[in-house]
Amino acid sequence: MLPWMTRWVTTSFGVFEADEQEMSLEHLGDVKAATIAEWVAIDAVRRAIQKHFKSFLMTFTDEHGTSVYGQRIKHLGEGQSPHS
Repeated sequence: MLPWMTRWVTTSFGVFEADEQEMSLEHLGDVKAATIAEWVAIDAVRRAIQKHFKSFLMTFTDEHGTSVYGQRIKHLGEGQSPHS
């Protein structure tokens, strides 16, 4: 899509301009849809959820400052069981 073109998204709730930029968590609540499935299907919303969930998984630590999910994800990517 060319930079000057506006992309519009239609849901059963209405029509609105799709934001191709990153969407912050604070702005997710501003996007409305008739159902949660329609809401998650909106590209900008889906990308924001993916980005923030990935960030949570990679940065969440326990009380000792140890990554809770980082090693599990690494093992999963290597095709190993996290408990091996």
